[in-house]
Amino acid sequence: MGTARMLVGSILLGAGLATADEPPHWEGEWNAFPDDLGTFEYSPDELREAWQALHRRDGLPWPDADHVERWGEGVDDPAQVAETLVQGWRQYHAGDFQKAYRIGTEAGHAGNLLAGRAWLTYANHLPDDSDDRAAMLAHGVEMMEERMQSRDGAIPPWEHAGFALLLGQHSKHLSTGQAVRAGIPGRVTDHLDAALEEMPELPSALGTYGGYHTELVDRVGGALARLTYGANRDEAVSWFEKALEEDPDLVMARTEYGEALLRLDRDGNWDAAMAQLERALDTEPRDADDALERERARRIKAEWKAERESDDDNGELPEGLGG
Repeated sequence: MGTARMLVGSILLGAGLATADEPPHWEGEWNAFPDDLGTFEYSPDELREAWQALHRRDGLPWPDADHVERWGEGVDDPAQVAETLVQGWRQYHAGDFQKAYRIGTEAGHAGNLLAGRAWLTYANHLPDDSDDRAAMLAHGVEMMEERMQSRDGAIPPWEHAGFALLLGQHSKHLSTGQAVRAGIPGRVTDHLDAALEEMPELPSALGTYGGYHTELVDRVGGALARLTYGANRDEAVSWFEKALEEDPDLVMARTEYGEALLRLDRDGNWDAAMAQLERALDTEPRDADDALERERARRIKAEWKAERESDDDNGELPEGLGG
């Protein structure tokens, strides 16, 4: 934890977000979910009915009293905490991520996934700028790791997978050296392996493994990624395909897959990548998270098309075909 804490501190200070006089931005009011992306209000009964579709991605069981008693560790009133968690997940799916996060943290260990998912989804999509996003993800890693490590018993597979996803998203804002010094590659695989040992078909873990292989190959090159970490392009594709086989409507995995194909071989994978991004755009969002991921797919598609058109205008050839 020492290296990780020093890294978090350097990121916060470097972004100008952690000073004695000015608290971090997330301690104030969080930005609202955009009204124009839809409304996703679930009553408790509607949420119960939609739960399997909404949570196929993370494998979280319905938060009833039995679930809270098993995973909450020392909860005095499991039924009351379960009712509170249902309200928290209603807020999460509707896009009130700050309220969902607060409910999750107040619910003890039974609310770990709710708190972590709310923090991650907000941090990925709604901060004012990339510095705020990077600082929030860094803080989220430290905060959620402390919550998991304070458990007396086992960490459930959905928490392992959720934390691996948080680590992976955080690593996108680090240099390769920073990520290696913080031990992120090994930490990601440790948590993913722990999740998949208990839930081998967990879509979020499968998709995160695809992102892990992509990130390493893109950063250090295919040969070094394979020799040092066992990562390669074919494995990236295979993991994403497995995730989408389990949950074809998982917009985040499909968006990540499309972007991964572009990062691995833009011109060679162009048609396949565009097909994945189009599929993400055509998927009807089930909640605020899906709606935000669909907008991210739209931005990724536009940015990569603009880059390719600029290269064409400048007469650049695809990688490997130059003189």
